[in-house]
Amino acid sequence: MEKAILFGPFVGELAWEMFRFAPYAIYLKKKSNVKTIIFTRQNRFDMYGQYADILVPLKMSNKDSDSSCFGLKGTSHYEIDFLATIFKQKYETNFEIIEHLYPNVKSYARKVKWQFPRRLMDYSFCPRAENKKKIIKYLDGNPLVLVDLSQFTREMKETILYQLINVKTTTECNMVVFDPKFPNSLRMRFPTINLITKIEPKPNTTMFGMLCDLVKESTLTIGNLNSVYSHLSLLVGVPLVSLYEKRDKDAIKLLNPKNTKMYIVKTRQSNIIGELIKSSLLEKK
Repeated sequence: MEKAILFGPFVGELAWEMFRFAPYAIYLKKKSNVKTIIFTRQNRFDMYGQYADILVPLKMSNKDSDSSCFGLKGTSHYEIDFLATIFKQKYETNFEIIEHLYPNVKSYARKVKWQFPRRLMDYSFCPRAENKKKIIKYLDGNPLVLVDLSQFTREMKETILYQLINVKTTTECNMVVFDPKFPNSLRMRFPTINLITKIEPKPNTTMFGMLCDLVKESTLTIGNLNSVYSHLSLLVGVPLVSLYEKRDKDAIKLLNPKNTKMYIVKTRQSNIIGELIKSSLLEKK
């Protein structure tokens, strides 16, 4: 009988899964090469991507925003344990289950960050192949600078965009802006911006998978550490410019386990974005 490791159910926050659970699944897959069976929300399948042998969709009536650390608001640990039992029963008839891992969400345990070995986290995310095919249209052969404006106020977005426009006219780079709530007034003011407001997932793709591949293709990302995709940039080793950053050095260090290069901008420094983009492009050559 074929051996397998079960992972899940995972009901917690996206960032907690990305930092503290999925990377451990990747590590164990690389180490043991046994079948890996994942039980999580469908929009997170590409955290496990090509490392997963079987992906099982977790269907919950709760929204992602109801997640809290490793747990889920309004859901008891008994319900999660019941889901885990059903999951295991489904696959133990066809596989020898050598391990079944999922977070302990009982009481305070759901807030314990490192239930799984921190030193064994592998952040080599590799989304399923279909994701890459969907982002090809955003790549033009020039160095990619991915800008995530989703966490900024309208005034901040306008300030950033003016700097980006100045850079675009003086450098050969492909600048892509991601913002699901981009104001219509700014669309009219900056019509030449290569803007992504939504990437519609197709079969075998997710928003996470496509944006992960865009981040991995980037020379530099620009955003803020309130965004999951800025966290992702640090985890996959792509330099990040974090704007209007309020965290202190210790908090930032915890979000950057690979010591990826970071540029912290806490104030509205004149043309600092342009200088950092040009510097990064020169380093890449």
